[in-house]
Amino acid sequence: MRRADSLVCLACRRDIVRGALQVSAVVGVLLNVINQGQAVMGGLPIAWSHVVMNFAVPFLVSSYSAARNERGVGPRRGSATECTTEAK
Repeated sequence: MRRADSLVCLACRRDIVRGALQVSAVVGVLLNVINQGQAVMGGLPIAWSHVVMNFAVPFLVSSYSAARNERGVGPRRGSATECTTEAK
């Protein structure tokens, strides 16, 4: 549980939250246009739970990715970073 706690603490850092909110704003708007554009244009009811999820999922994915990166998981075997290091 200690690793999960540290990941959650990292994900709650101001810089990570700010970046995740920016990603969520852009991706969430795009997803809502794609998923509910016809409903909005046609005057149909909007699925508000979908609106929330279209913003929440990119926020959570971005936060998790940034926190994991900050925690220093490091490159995995066969990753692009490893290839770049070998080329030097």
